[in-house]
Amino acid sequence: IGDPPALFTGYFEPELAGSPTRTPRFAYPIYAKPPELTEGSPWYSRDAIESGGLLRGRGLEIAWLDDPVDVYFLQIQGSGRIKMPNGEVVRVGYAGKNGQPYRSIGQELVRRGSLTADQVSAPEIAAYVRANPGAGSRLLAHNPSFVFFRKLANLAADQGPIGAMGRSITALRSVAV
Repeated sequence: IGDPPALFTGYFEPELAGSPTRTPRFAYPIYAKPPELTEGSPWYSRDAIESGGLLRGRGLEIAWLDDPVDVYFLQIQGSGRIKMPNGEVVRVGYAGKNGQPYRSIGQELVRRGSLTADQVSAPEIAAYVRANPGAGSRLLAHNPSFVFFRKLANLAADQGPIGAMGRSITALRSVAV
């Protein structure tokens, strides 16, 4: 009902392997929001941030992951759990974004004829990007939106991630619309 119709989605908080420091395995950072970023004002695109190294070496790295696809989907989700090599789990949540529009890479794969609309899913997109590193990287850059994170140090392990209302998501009760 409505135009466009409402889209109801589930919520998923991934737990990803990560490291507090860059290593040969963990080479893809997730970043805290840079202090000069003003929410709502357009800032650099995903491609400019990642390929231009705009944030590199500024001490904004919260954690390092082992897969750029996981970094991308963590940004889509907006929160997650990063399991460090020592077993510690760091919870991260949305801190802001770069003010650029979100562009669906699933829709772009359909437009290019790489997938059909009924094939588009997170696992299919991830498989495509991993199987085609160069083209996959360019595909991720198609979405100029970039999300920054913050550590959620005071969020108990049994609580859900923080939702848009600033409260913990409740399993089987909260819904995103």
